[in-house]
Amino acid sequence: EISACLVGSEMCIRDSLQSAHSDSAYQQALHTLDAHVSAIEIPAMKTESQYLFQELQQDAANFGKQHTYHDSYDNNTYPLGYEYGPSGATGPLWMKGELAAAQTLSDYQQAVEDLNMDLTNFQAMSANFGDKTPYDQVHQTDIQLMQHYNYMNSKVVVISLSEQAMRVYDHGKLVKAFLVVTGQPDLPTPPGTWWVEGKKSPDEFKSTAPQNSPDWYPPTPIHYAMQYHSNGYFMHDSWWRTEYGPGMNFPHLDPGGTQYSIHGSHGCVNLSENDAAWLYNFVQVYTHIIIY
Repeated sequence: EISACLVGSEMCIRDSLQSAHSDSAYQQALHTLDAHVSAIEIPAMKTESQYLFQELQQDAANFGKQHTYHDSYDNNTYPLGYEYGPSGATGPLWMKGELAAAQTLSDYQQAVEDLNMDLTNFQAMSANFGDKTPYDQVHQTDIQLMQHYNYMNSKVVVISLSEQAMRVYDHGKLVKAFLVVTGQPDLPTPPGTWWVEGKKSPDEFKSTAPQNSPDWYPPTPIHYAMQYHSNGYFMHDSWWRTEYGPGMNFPHLDPGGTQYSIHGSHGCVNLSENDAAWLYNFVQVYTHIIIY
């Protein structure tokens, strides 16, 4: 239907341009052309955004079916890559909400940009999943993402969700690597490209969940807090944990931790206190962060 409209409009505007014998007639034809372009831009961008969203959801669902984590602690099996699925950054509270609220051309352009970013990071996660390179060495997917986002000439914090690892680069050179704990399946860490929005040491975190919620936690002192998303996502120390790395984002036993260490974070990126202290001194406001 859109194609038919475009073909008809093109013929009509072409005839108007060819038959224009005055500046005013020519300007009127151009004005008509602009109106037709404007009329088709939003439907076209809406269609593209919906297609990209469906592609990402399908890719994430297929990946989760093929790659799972069986948790011996609670005897449940979880899909990997859940950060890109229905409960993740591309789920109902995120991309679906962004698409539902989109009205203007710029709204849809932003949605398409965000979806392309998610697809790029998802593809990097998928490619990195089979990479046996140790977490504390350079990963090819890190370099590819930094090149893609033009981050090779700056400080960059790269967080690999599948490895539960953080690698810190400076002008393309790996300078540090840490094991981390990211968001649990119900409260995943958002993939994407972010930056350090602010730093505070010390700080106190207070739960926004009601006290009768399983997601509630008491006011918690934090030594090193680095916010990367205004919805309350931080990189920070987690003194209540003693274990970090693969599997720690799922329910588990942490013999040296407190009762709040037995599952992944609420979406933040948790580090040991020493690692968080080093990172806090390394990053600055606007330091790039890639989570994939």
